[in-house]
Amino acid sequence: MPAFSFLSIEGIDARPESPDFTGAIQALFTLSYKIKFASKKQMDRDYTIMPLEAFW
Repeated sequence: MPAFSFLSIEGIDARPESPDFTGAIQALFTLSYKIKFASKKQMDRDYTIMPLEAFW
């Protein structure tokens, strides 16, 4: 299997109603899309943002 780069967030409180959890997920996707659009614009490389995965 090839090596992959990915973004991750570690935390303690992973309840969906937790403000910290919600903010972390929003930050993760915001950063993911900024990187994607910069990659497309600067390097002409587009890719798909994959679905969120979690380890409980």
